Amino acid sequence: MKDLTTLFFHQKNIWSNILLLFVFMLPLSLAISNLLYGLMIILWLIDLFCKKIVLKKKDILNILLFSSFYIISIFSLLYSTNIEYGLKKVLSHTFFLMFPIVLFTKKNLITKRFVIKLIEVFTISLILISVVSILTQLYKYLLLKGDFNDFFLENKLSTSVNGYYFLGFSLFISFAIISTTYIKLFKEELLSIWFAKTYYFYVPFLSITLILLNSRSLITITTLLFCLIFITKSLKEKKYKKIYFSIFILVSIFILNYKYNQAFNEKIKEAINYNNEYSIDKKWGGRAMRLLIWDCTLKVVNKNPLIGVGTGDQQDELTLCYKIYMKNQLLYKGVTFNAHNIFLQILLSTGIFGLFFFTCSILYSFFIAYKRHNIIYILFLVIFILSGLTESFFERNFCVAFFTFFNSILFLYKRLE
Repeated sequence: MKDLTTLFFHQKNIWSNILLLFVFMLPLSLAISNLLYGLMIILWLIDLFCKKIVLKKKDILNILLFSSFYIISIFSLLYSTNIEYGLKKVLSHTFFLMFPIVLFTKKNLITKRFVIKLIEVFTISLILISVVSILTQLYKYLLLKGDFNDFFLENKLSTSVNGYYFLGFSLFISFAIISTTYIKLFKEELLSIWFAKTYYFYVPFLSITLILLNSRSLITITTLLFCLIFITKSLKEKKYKKIYFSIFILVSIFILNYKYNQAFNEKIKEAINYNNEYSIDKKWGGRAMRLLIWDCTLKVVNKNPLIGVGTGDQQDELTLCYKIYMKNQLLYKGVTFNAHNIFLQILLSTGIFGLFFFTCSILYSFFIAYKRHNIIYILFLVIFILSGLTESFFERNFCVAFFTFFNSILFLYKRLE
């Protein structure tokens, strides 16, 4: 009980406890995590007024770099027509600016052990919401006697409790599995004792949840990174049998999921697209939808390549393109389709200028992380960037909160003093 209490409550000061509560509530409730985020800003302003905040030149440069894309998106309102939509986006995405400001100026709190504790608390929250979601859907399944796919897959599972989109929820779980696996194998001394001992229970459970969420890309990314981490550890210890065993287990799970999960089976066939049977003309689905969206995105970008169409007009211009080029499959009443790629979405709203600064911030962060051997941060970036090639995560607020928080805090995990 004492170990559990010290996990959630830090004796150092109120800031540590707020950060712990924030990561715990993020998978459970965006509304409550937003209240905690607002509290962070208020406390930071109080500290600033009381002259407890010291801004060093290096911190200011890092803050500007990490929030450069967001600053440019604010300026893009100057040439946006739909100001209401643009202001809504800008106000809801203040995470891009405020998390770098708060965390870089409070970096004295961010020790290695504290960052690991944040990941532990985040993982516990994911386990909790996954258990509640599965039990909720199981109750409905037994009560209504429906089809398994109608209760336990994708959005049916992810939205059962907190309404999160399944790809964003899959992103959370993928990060939890990969980060805790790396820490368990290479930095176990930083983990809470009970958390390390229960690793072989909660990671398989989270893996099952990820399979049920059925994100083709995140299942693949998670599997590959898991293999990479496990093989690296086995090679380091010269335990080659572990490599063969892990590969056998993962291949077996993939085959069983492919055989018995019809939705996953369909997604894999669609990705391979053997004999072009999933072309736009033959079968409508995720692949065909994205091809149509990307085609229209590039058409809109070509009109305003340097500065984009503006944060306010990005969705209006994309929807207009669907109408002009008669992409009727993308014109559902009450449904809007974004660019389904973080880089294309940035290019659409802020052009080459905005994409350049965002890419620079990612490359700079990756370079510093590589230089400091900050593997946890590198893994975080790899997961987010690879999965973001087929999804516009910045169009969902809970994904923005997740990215901006961990992007700053993991960057500081092995900071140079």
